[in-house]
Amino acid sequence: MPSTTLSLVGLGLILYSILFFDEDVPFPSLYTLLPVIGTALIVLYGSARTLTARLLSQKVLVGIGLISFSAYLWHQPLLAFARIKSVSSPEWPLMAGLSLLSLVLALFSWKYVEAPFRKRGSMGLRKTIFIASAVASFGFITTGMYGDATDGLRHG
Repeated sequence: MPSTTLSLVGLGLILYSILFFDEDVPFPSLYTLLPVIGTALIVLYGSARTLTARLLSQKVLVGIGLISFSAYLWHQPLLAFARIKSVSSPEWPLMAGLSLLSLVLALFSWKYVEAPFRKRGSMGLRKTIFIASAVASFGFITTGMYGDATDGLRHG
């Protein structure tokens, strides 16, 4: 019983932080402890028999967890470029749409890069991904160095 209660308190602290923290909440500050303590409570007391574990084990949430790293990698450039290209702060529908797009892109990244990369016997694929990454990195670095040397790329 205490495990269920403590893990639910942890989940509540995390949900409270998600729903009620905004740009006016100072960070870092003591407020930062709420989601940290909430996470610690779930890790310590969220055993498989608790309600919290059953809630967090739902297929949708597990699926989001699987693609979360890819979503993390996709959302930042999408939202950053939207802010750079907008004269004023982008409206929430655009940001929400880009957030959904990051989830879709994350699903494809997970399915076609991350999941195959993790499979046993995928050494050939791993080698291909590393080579492609090296070539892409070389291209980005070369373009950046050229842009720096010429004071930026000129629009044609």
